[in-house]
Amino acid sequence: MRILLDGLAWIGRYGTQGFAASIFLGLALPRVDRVALRDLLNRPRRLVLASLWLIAAPACLMAAALALIGRQHLDPGLVLGLALFGAAPPIMSAPAIAMLLNLPPTLIMAAVLATTTLAPLTSPLLAELIAGAAVPLDLGVLVGRLVLLIGGAILGAAILRLWLGAARLRARKAELDGLGVVFYFLFAIAAMDG
Repeated sequence: MRILLDGLAWIGRYGTQGFAASIFLGLALPRVDRVALRDLLNRPRRLVLASLWLIAAPACLMAAALALIGRQHLDPGLVLGLALFGAAPPIMSAPAIAMLLNLPPTLIMAAVLATTTLAPLTSPLLAELIAGAAVPLDLGVLVGRLVLLIGGAILGAAILRLWLGAARLRARKAELDGLGVVFYFLFAIAAMDG
């Protein structure tokens, strides 16, 4: 078991800058400055604008790129992948990037959590708009799957936090980040397999 934990810790130390934290959305909130979060919630204009930007900008860029290239010139599977990419909620590496750019990480973290929570409603609609008629999507099925995926992750994280406690989770941060990287890697393989 120690070898597994050491391996996960190693992956976590060197691969957590991006996608690992996306698996543990519900665990992200304790990293947020509570005073700054309270200020954002009391005056939500910046949070709403940041969330709208995180939803609209990738979708508009991807739609524009597909319009320029022409959906008809691309394989329908590629069009669907690009549409899902443009419609997907932002990744949890956004706060780390925000800190590197000297932006307020609490704003970005709250916006990422808000847009991810809204993703079951927004992503299917955006994906259909971006993909157009080139790829027929079953919105009901996509919404249901996203609700299960995101809701399940949030519920699982909340249960894990209650069961293990914040102190134990902080003590095992590297291993959990490493596990997140492994899960994201598996997700990426599954997403690209047809």
